[in-house]
Amino acid sequence: MVSSSVRELSRIELVYSVNAKFIKMLSKSFEDLIPEDLEVYLNKSHRNDVIYRTKSDETKSKLEKLLEDAKTLYDKAVSTGGKVIETEEFLLLKRMLGEQTQDDDFDNIDPKDGKDLKSDTLQNPSDPNATYRKKYEANIGYTANVVEVFDEDNSVIKSYDFKPNIYSDQDFSADTLEKLSNDQTLNVSIDNPLKILMDGAYYTYELANEALTLGIKFMPGELTGKKPAADKMTYYENFNLDSNFENIVSCTNDIKPKYQEKDEDNNSFYAIFSKEACNNCPKQSQCRIKSNKKHNSVSFSEKRYEMGRLRKTMGEKEYIKECNQRAGIEGIPSVFRRKYNVDNMPVMGELCQKIWFGFKVAAVNFKKLFKGLKLATT
Repeated sequence: MVSSSVRELSRIELVYSVNAKFIKMLSKSFEDLIPEDLEVYLNKSHRNDVIYRTKSDETKSKLEKLLEDAKTLYDKAVSTGGKVIETEEFLLLKRMLGEQTQDDDFDNIDPKDGKDLKSDTLQNPSDPNATYRKKYEANIGYTANVVEVFDEDNSVIKSYDFKPNIYSDQDFSADTLEKLSNDQTLNVSIDNPLKILMDGAYYTYELANEALTLGIKFMPGELTGKKPAADKMTYYENFNLDSNFENIVSCTNDIKPKYQEKDEDNNSFYAIFSKEACNNCPKQSQCRIKSNKKHNSVSFSEKRYEMGRLRKTMGEKEYIKECNQRAGIEGIPSVFRRKYNVDNMPVMGELCQKIWFGFKVAAVNFKKLFKGLKLATT
């Protein structure tokens, strides 16, 4: 994640800042629209009086008063109409009121409870696209994603993206897949796939299946979510499917089901096994079978079966060796933060910070280029 250059504001600071920003705009172009009792916002000392000289037991009443001021300004602008309601300052005022108060129609401007405020709520009027997210720690700003191409000797960042920090890793993964699927220069197939090494947070079974049809193989270094019980086999280890993934052929002990079916709508399997056969099985304690009164049964989705296969593959030496190549990639966020100071870019707004981040990506690539040239000449 990339921190915005703006500072974190309290709710009182936020509402005050939006009100003051709107009134400042009015003072330049629509001075006659400023309500007389709100002209005090133009005084330099007013901000400190309101924000920093508020006692803790006055916080709620102060917030309510500031929201009332905002509602007064909003009503005045709406009744006037014209260019004033097309300004950026008015749109921020309208957005803030909608996010901070109980009623979207502004009939009830009582402040929402803090826990009801959403992550995409306005954090600071100086950077309206910045969002709030608590991942490793609280962050106000954006998140960046980079795609690096590498071989044994060299690497280069092929593409990057920059979004508000509530944009998920899986959304980035879907975006990357779409870009690669439209890349006419790639020569890939199901038999010769392009391998993408990724963090487990970027991986989903559905995206991985879509990628495979395009000749792209997702290779997560780990998987998120609940791990299977250590004392039980995965469904992949426990049961055998036919080559068409239509039938449960047998269990791992080669016991065939008395009955089985596949639910095509839910892409899941169901089978019944003899209790007598199961009772004599040496792997009974590890089995996923469910004991019923008349028979034993099992049901599982194709997704759970395939995730079991993936977990087994991830434990193989060749897979681990390939994924270990991500070690250098894992260090990229730290490089951007320590050497290129991405958390303190001297610009505000999503577009400006995305462009500025692009300059830093170019700097990283130039450094990689010089390193490669140096190695080539030695």
